[in-house]
Amino acid sequence: MQFLSIVARNTTDHVDVEGIVRDLGIILKPSEILPIGIHGRLVMDIDGWEMHLNRQDSDLRRRYTMAHMIGHWVMHQDLLGMGLCEGEDYSQDPLDDYANEEIGRAEEENANVFASELLLPAGLVLPLAEKANMSLGEAAKRLRCSVSGLQIRMEVFERGAPTNVLEQMVPLTASI
Repeated sequence: MQFLSIVARNTTDHVDVEGIVRDLGIILKPSEILPIGIHGRLVMDIDGWEMHLNRQDSDLRRRYTMAHMIGHWVMHQDLLGMGLCEGEDYSQDPLDDYANEEIGRAEEENANVFASELLLPAGLVLPLAEKANMSLGEAAKRLRCSVSGLQIRMEVFERGAPTNVLEQMVPLTASI
């Protein structure tokens, strides 16, 4: 199945990032055992890929972590090896068992842009931005994102930056 079809199927008035994880065949495992400062891990297990999330993180942080790790899974699968860990500022924790030296600053930045595009696509954000009576806080709540994340995304749109980076990063023919 094409990745963008999976995204479309899991997008209504917000993006169901957990649904995307499931549709990609990744097993989602909220975890209490992650070390302090680790937000998530993407791990190759005997049964396939697993995504471990830090239960102590907020729902919004877990949504972003999922979207960020989906970005790695889609764009950097050839670099993942047995997995990766995501720590503070979405960098690799060199002491973690799943630290991955193949994933560098460029890959992290790509995954950040991917996550932003995935969680806050232009087709959902721009119509809300046009509603004069809706506050940024109300829009963020509806989109299930942080106010700061939405504000940053709005600034991208205001600068006239491309709004379809996700489609450029994931070829329309990409099959999962």
